[in-house]
Amino acid sequence: MDNDEFFARLHAGDVDGGVKDFLAANPEISLYGIAMGLTNSDNLDLAELVATYYVKTQSENSSAHLVFAELCRRMGRREDMFAAIATARNLEPDARQVYNQIIGILSQAGEIEAIRETIQLAQENIPDGFFVDTQPGWQLRHLVAPPEKWDRQNDRATAWRNNLSTRRKAPQPNEQTESSEPQVTAADRAADLPDLVADTGPCHEMGTGGACFTAQVSAHADAAEYRFEYGGDPTNLDKATNWQPLPGPQNARATLSLETAPESFRFDAVEANWDEHAGMFLFKSPFAFDTNHLTGLGFLSLLVSVRPMSCQPNGSFAYHDFETYDLRGADYELRLLFRNFKEKDFIFAIGLSSGWAPWMLTSAPVDLENLNGNGDTDLAFHLPSDPAQWTFMGNNPRDQDNAERYAFAPLDRTLSHGTDMIFFSGIAGDWRKAPEGAFGVRDASLRYRSRCVLNPANGAKLVDCNATGDCDPGKLADGNRGRGGDGWYQSGALTEPVRFLWHLAAPVTISTIVLHQDALMPVTQCRLILGNRIGAEDALQVSDQFNIPVDEDPISTIPGKILRLPGDQTFDVFGIEFLASNSPDGIAMEAIEVFAKDFTPPPSRQRVTISQAIDGLTPGETIHYRVACRAISGQTHGNVNSLSIPSDNAPILHELTVFSSTNAKAIIVVRGNAMGLETTVKWHMDDGTWQEIPMGCERTSGHRHIIIRDLDKGAENRLTAKLINEAGESIEKVVTWMTY
Repeated sequence: MDNDEFFARLHAGDVDGGVKDFLAANPEISLYGIAMGLTNSDNLDLAELVATYYVKTQSENSSAHLVFAELCRRMGRREDMFAAIATARNLEPDARQVYNQIIGILSQAGEIEAIRETIQLAQENIPDGFFVDTQPGWQLRHLVAPPEKWDRQNDRATAWRNNLSTRRKAPQPNEQTESSEPQVTAADRAADLPDLVADTGPCHEMGTGGACFTAQVSAHADAAEYRFEYGGDPTNLDKATNWQPLPGPQNARATLSLETAPESFRFDAVEANWDEHAGMFLFKSPFAFDTNHLTGLGFLSLLVSVRPMSCQPNGSFAYHDFETYDLRGADYELRLLFRNFKEKDFIFAIGLSSGWAPWMLTSAPVDLENLNGNGDTDLAFHLPSDPAQWTFMGNNPRDQDNAERYAFAPLDRTLSHGTDMIFFSGIAGDWRKAPEGAFGVRDASLRYRSRCVLNPANGAKLVDCNATGDCDPGKLADGNRGRGGDGWYQSGALTEPVRFLWHLAAPVTISTIVLHQDALMPVTQCRLILGNRIGAEDALQVSDQFNIPVDEDPISTIPGKILRLPGDQTFDVFGIEFLASNSPDGIAMEAIEVFAKDFTPPPSRQRVTISQAIDGLTPGETIHYRVACRAISGQTHGNVNSLSIPSDNAPILHELTVFSSTNAKAIIVVRGNAMGLETTVKWHMDDGTWQEIPMGCERTSGHRHIIIRDLDKGAENRLTAKLINEAGESIEKVVTWMTY
């Protein structure tokens, strides 16, 4: 029986016979699948027939009632939806998945108080060892729907634009990009400076067959590469990783706010309310309960995520490696406002992912307890490319059919090819005592290493510009965007096309151009100029003019246009002409980024930590290694270090340290390696009873955090810890401290 015959029998009233015959003809399909499929396809009349039959014939099946609840939600039958939800919950009052589905239905229905009640019931009824899992992940526009509630945010965006307009009327100083490393000059090369720096760092085990090398590198050269050399004999390192270019200069900064890029933020809350005193939206608990990473980091309480990458403004665009941001050694700032916030026993950290390989910076967590629930909090994070500072977040194959999407990738890959979100999350706490209250976001700022070929630190030079006015035309490609005053503008009516022309460091295959629109005077028409430096003006290729759409909705706009160039032709000249503006007051553009398939930025002159993971090692062997760097001037090597690879999968306890301590609360950091097996952290205070927390089962080292309350002032405290799995247990470590 095919779909058409099945639908005909349903229309004819033969629901019982039609369903039975269709299931017999399609054994891979379930009654649940039929009902949900019809519901999700908005074929609601037929869906109601099947869902009603489902409930009638399987009245003790909670899934049947949840399908009916979802159908009622779509049909606007609120009372019937709640009745079906209550029936499902009563059938399985301790089933985690039932609560998850209920919360999903209620989230779509916008039933905020019902969500809170459901989570409370889940916390009371679900047995230990199971978690409710809910991840709203909404943009602002979804949280404050319907559109008439957007007025306050629109007013705030208007005020921001008015402030920008006022600032532009003042003289504009020509300032060097604050986040940019200076270019290598002839004087630098003549100075008594080392061309290359190669300092070998620690090595970290990855199970019994892998390791991760670290080092610090830099170069006073036009180009440089590094690799790691290793082997069983310290005098004969007969193996090596592939040569890779040194990280480029830290030459860019993106600052994002709800006024400049609202769609770059995702809020893991169920409700947003306007706070008159703060003049902004605050996002209210309950926050997301994330159980995706139980093998690595454990339970998370998500708050907010930011996606700063130009070619991934909302996560829906394909991207190439050469368009990504290099986040090795990046600096990230997050400015938050808290209201009546109670962190409970949660501490907070930032994480990021690239290609579904998430890592979290767990070595320096944030303790928000001293806020007393209120106030502005400015957080600053440095992102080192050292796995000892991070924890691979893992996945959850026990509960998630698609857990493999969180496959392991080395930290260096995640940092050097940043594409996805930077998220701020609670860790280490009890899901039954999740954070409460509200928070708002002022802005987020990221300093990073851009692969943009127009960036001056990457060798590009602005050689021609007919723009008028006091604004420095170099601001168009200096690596700064998002703060309003960072871009280029020209006041007054446009009388002729405004032309910008750059000479690139070398011929490259330009593939992607990102135009970041200005908030006040956006460009509506452009054309591109491409060519090579052969001395003839007519050798330049000028494209047909094209239009740039202007989205004036301040709550949802993505202020950027991504252009893809076909073919593989190389150019060392890039230009653009602005032909028309959306404003009579002038013309402006915040920033231009240009990415090329075959471009490698020049190396950073400042030391950068790099790392490299390898496999194929022998359990129990001692491996010797060093970093090597090379440039045209020659080659240099770091010192030879060594690491003994573990011979079995017994867990390893690396460090036990006191992160912070008051009489109210102490935070103890455990760094260890589960070695690929389910592992437990066991600990006790003084001579007290052993307690335990899960360590996960990843084969890379990571952190766990022990929270201790109500210590005596002036007392000396002593904590003992060890790791245990089925292969054995680690050595015990002890940490002592005084409580003040």
